[in-house]
Amino acid sequence: MSETILLELVNSIKKLDEKMDQGFREVRAEMKAMKQEMAGLQTAVHSLTDRVTNLETQMSTANQNILTLQIDLLGAKGPIEELRTKNREHSEEFHKIHRRLDAISKQTAYLVEQHAFTKKYHKKVIEHDMDIKMMKVWITC
Repeated sequence: MSETILLELVNSIKKLDEKMDQGFREVRAEMKAMKQEMAGLQTAVHSLTDRVTNLETQMSTANQNILTLQIDLLGAKGPIEELRTKNREHSEEFHKIHRRLDAISKQTAYLVEQHAFTKKYHKKVIEHDMDIKMMKVWITC
């Protein structure tokens, strides 16, 4: 009986050993996949770091450009007022032209309407003329 127990114990130990080996293989495979994933993440981090550095450089250049523009703007206040005055004048002219264009647009719409009516009337005249010609042919026959 003790031999059976020993055999069962040995079999159990073998099964447990096989399960442990299988578990180790799975863990190793998972670790290998994680290492590959980590390498991909490191590459992505390096890429992002490069992009951040590039953006920081661009921001620094943009800030310098903004400062230059602010200095230029301080010197341009007089010309800006002149431009605003001219803009008001041009705006008034624009509104006058816009009103004229509206009037022309209305006239054009009326002319298009008249053209459509004339075209329709002309078509009826041609049809009537064809009817008369057909009657003449019919009468002469």
